[in-house]
Amino acid sequence: MFFSRLIVPVSLNLFSIIFLISSLRIDKAPMGNPNAPLYFPVIIAAGLFVLSLIYFFEEFKKRDESLDVLRKLKSGRTPKLLFGTMLICVVYSIFFEIVGFLISTILFLFLELCLVNGMKRWKVNIPVAVIFTVVVWFGFSRLLGLSLP
Repeated sequence: MFFSRLIVPVSLNLFSIIFLISSLRIDKAPMGNPNAPLYFPVIIAAGLFVLSLIYFFEEFKKRDESLDVLRKLKSGRTPKLLFGTMLICVVYSIFFEIVGFLISTILFLFLELCLVNGMKRWKVNIPVAVIFTVVVWFGFSRLLGLSLP
């Protein structure tokens, strides 16, 4: 039971090391500072490594405590919300390529809001999904000049 606490921090540590090694393999910039493309990914990898080490030691200190949190996660609405959200994200990624940003994002937000709030609140879910998506689209396409698919 103790080792199950350390799976996530150890995985994050390994991921940060792999990310750091991959970042160091980025090609040098042809102009300007040749190491400029390395700075941001190396900083992210180093930050992730430090934070995952802190996370590891925090979990190691709790080694004698029970894992009641995991039991609570397995009960109630949580599994339904987790798996429902993952399924909706997969559907969103498929529809995003087919129908574009506006329609797929409205559909995604509506389904997610229905999952969280319930279908009884559809009168609130539809306007929130539509207004949020249109505001984001307007902000990116009109204000920032970026095209969304």
